[in-house]
Amino acid sequence: MDFEYGPVVVEDWFDETRIGYYDDSTVNDDDEECAVVFFGEISIALSTGHHVIPFDYIRNISTDDLWRRRKTIRGEIGPQ
Repeated sequence: MDFEYGPVVVEDWFDETRIGYYDDSTVNDDDEECAVVFFGEISIALSTGHHVIPFDYIRNISTDDLWRRRKTIRGEIGPQ
């Protein structure tokens, strides 16, 4: 487990793969070390809450992840 704080990919925790912001570490109710992850624009995410996700479900983000996400968003909203 060698994560830097910042953008991470969350896989197999939600129905889809998500990109979030790893902000801190904590221990959940099962005594498992977890990441505190926010989703969306950080100023909005701070008011909507965070998710406590076991480290088994997150990984460091890659440039390819960002390009895939960009392509998905372009497909949803169309070229600007």
